[in-house]
Amino acid sequence: MTQEERIAQNPQWRKDYDFLSKRLFEFDQENIPLIRQIIESYPGKLPENRDLRRRGYIALSRHLCRFPDPEHMKWHIAQITEETDKWILASIMDELWYWPGLPEGTNIQPLIACTKSDKWLIFQSALTALSLCDCEEARQAVRVFLTREPIRKNEPTYSSVMLALQKIGTPDDLPVLEELHTRATRNIRVCIDLAIDAIKQRYQIVSK
Repeated sequence: MTQEERIAQNPQWRKDYDFLSKRLFEFDQENIPLIRQIIESYPGKLPENRDLRRRGYIALSRHLCRFPDPEHMKWHIAQITEETDKWILASIMDELWYWPGLPEGTNIQPLIACTKSDKWLIFQSALTALSLCDCEEARQAVRVFLTREPIRKNEPTYSSVMLALQKIGTPDDLPVLEELHTRATRNIRVCIDLAIDAIKQRYQIVSK
């Protein structure tokens, strides 16, 4: 049976697809448990199920940015361990940078593990997501990528690293960032400047 035939035999799939499509841009706190329910209702590797879960994670992430519900935020992060598809994993992590923070007690090990992936889409998404984790373990996971060479080839990775360091970088990172700035391409120099300025502002460091 083809994907189109399976969808035709399951009218609920189309209803859930349309619901999630609207929830990508229309936000209501009452939608949060409904989105989670849809995600849980379509397990497995069928393409149509993966598509619904991917949309569901994006919609849930955007809702949790506006309505930070601790239970569902922890669940959202924990789902990283339940998924293997790189596009779905990226959908879980890509918009976490916009969250106001993580609830106390959130297990960040799924994010740390994703930084060790050999798939760029996964580790770059994880690096950006680690901006939520103001702890030494997260910083160490991000700093590993500051030695990637050549810089030009790794521009997208450095962009993700700088997004994270804007929020969790410390004065200890400044010498490395300043040295990197002297060798970086113009695009990355802009990202480095933003990270340096954010660290200095956060720690009230006056530029000389």
